[in-house]
Amino acid sequence: MLKIKIKDMKLVLYTIIGIIALSMVSCQKQPVADFSTDKSEYNAGDTVFFTNKSLNAKSVIWTMPDGQTSTNPNLKFYTIYSGLNDGTLNFKLEAYSKNNKKTNEANKTVKVYALKGTLTVWTSYSSVDTIKVTVDSVSGIVTKYYSSSPDCGAAGCFNLTLPVGNHTIKATMGGITWPTSTITIIKNNCNKFELQPVSSM
Repeated sequence: MLKIKIKDMKLVLYTIIGIIALSMVSCQKQPVADFSTDKSEYNAGDTVFFTNKSLNAKSVIWTMPDGQTSTNPNLKFYTIYSGLNDGTLNFKLEAYSKNNKKTNEANKTVKVYALKGTLTVWTSYSSVDTIKVTVDSVSGIVTKYYSSSPDCGAAGCFNLTLPVGNHTIKATMGGITWPTSTITIIKNNCNKFELQPVSSM
């Protein structure tokens, strides 16, 4: 009768367990991370909608541009911060196999445009020569006066497009300096700022 030592039996048992474990790992399919967004360009404040197209993924991790993460495989949307300037945002999806033994990653970059409005800086100061105007760090000139509020983009005014929010306005003409002011730009709006006559300052 064939006698098998306990040590040999343990070795055989461990070998079988190892083979089974290895076969389970090798049988796991390689996940393929993939997703789409409903558009490639957005305005600040818009909502990005996702479609998860991953294959063989037992679990996922989404990473948003602001660092937030989600393990929801059916994540549907992300709302872009309304105060963003022009730029890009990156979204990442990581797909994992069972027991996280295999992984794959997909990234999507979208363009984002700041919410903007137009600004017309004008003056009713009749003795206007050339007024140098600086809005934040952008400079221009006002060369004409109007007795009443002109149309947006009127000639002789300083006209520009700005992101929504608060902006600082400074103006000088010769030895005259207008007080520093702040204007709030409203999206898709014709915003106007009057440099008051010197006598009324």
